[in-house]
Amino acid sequence: MTEPIGPGAFVAVVGASGVGKDALLSYAREQSGLSYARLSGAGEHPGALARFPRRVITRPPGPGEDHEPVTEDEFARARERGAFAVCWHAHGLCYGIPAPVDAEVRDGRVVKDLFASGMPKFASDFVFNTRRPVFADIRVRQAIALLFDFRWVNRDLFYNLYQRSASYFDDSELSAYHRPADARERALLAPFPDAVRPDVLDGTWSPADGDGSGRDRETLRQALTLFRAAGYELDGTKLRDRATHRAFSFEIMVTSKDEERLALTFSSQLARAGIDAKVRLVDAVQFDQRRSTYDFDMIEYRWEQSLSPGNEQAFYWGSAAADQQGTRNYMGVKSAAIDAMIAALLRARERDDFVAAVRALDRVLISGAYVVPLFYLPQQWVARWTYVEHPAGTSLYGYLPETWWHQPAKQGSALQ
Repeated sequence: MTEPIGPGAFVAVVGASGVGKDALLSYAREQSGLSYARLSGAGEHPGALARFPRRVITRPPGPGEDHEPVTEDEFARARERGAFAVCWHAHGLCYGIPAPVDAEVRDGRVVKDLFASGMPKFASDFVFNTRRPVFADIRVRQAIALLFDFRWVNRDLFYNLYQRSASYFDDSELSAYHRPADARERALLAPFPDAVRPDVLDGTWSPADGDGSGRDRETLRQALTLFRAAGYELDGTKLRDRATHRAFSFEIMVTSKDEERLALTFSSQLARAGIDAKVRLVDAVQFDQRRSTYDFDMIEYRWEQSLSPGNEQAFYWGSAAADQQGTRNYMGVKSAAIDAMIAALLRARERDDFVAAVRALDRVLISGAYVVPLFYLPQQWVARWTYVEHPAGTSLYGYLPETWWHQPAKQGSALQ
């Protein structure tokens, strides 16, 4: 295993064949004002913010991908003399990235910055379609959510880079997570005494993270207790409906290899409770069609939020949207309390009233257990040339490139 190099950053664009990686790189290259950096290192534009090394591939030249074509023998000789920073084999072809990339990263010509923001974070969730009888009982949804071992997933799949999602407005002023409800929220929620869990109302609730072993016996025990209360029993290695003896099963629909990997991991965790969770990988067209018509059991999705949520909230979780195809009420929730909180945030004229209404909405959504909360990146990642500087303070909205500037005194050393 090679040692990490720095302080510069190496950014890789990865994805399945044909998804548009080269189109994305071409666009980024055009926007940065950078022509190709070839094996010699030539071609760099002095105002560019990134370097794009030209790949060496054992494939003849062709449209849509600019690369250095070589034969397999030429590639093997180049690899033996250390001409590549990294090389790999895929789909019967050999790929290599020229060795000068290592020097650029090691010299620190490009560095990575992390920026915090006050915006609601883009968090993903496994979404229950409560229109399906299998997910109609909230105790079933709560039990399934308990079985997601976030600590194991974050460590073994994502290098502990993520934070656990616990709110529909994660890590922002609008989130109700770990905040006790104030008087304004309690007044809004008073007509709906059963809409919010007591621990969500007082700010003590947290999603179960698991113990990181992938075999958390305590959360399994809690989940099976909830399943028994909902009418299911563990029969050997299968969870079954006590009345019908039917095995508990459902399908997780995904549309990418990354989604499939996470879904298969979750499926294996659910199997410990006797649940047969099948993972179905479909193409993007079929996925969109089935999602928009609510023809699924569970999907991975994220609702992107701003600091000014408005009419779109009714499109996300209003009762009327539950029966209208093409909305984003994928969980199929119909709740008078949710409708009332959306109406309250829309009629609010003071910031305190608005924040209270959004937090109250957040509490009702959390209490309904409509999703298995997954994770989000707590910071924004940006790679920049060392001669490009930015303000010491960060905007509420995160980094703003239009406030950055060149520092000419540093530019010479950065490009030497």
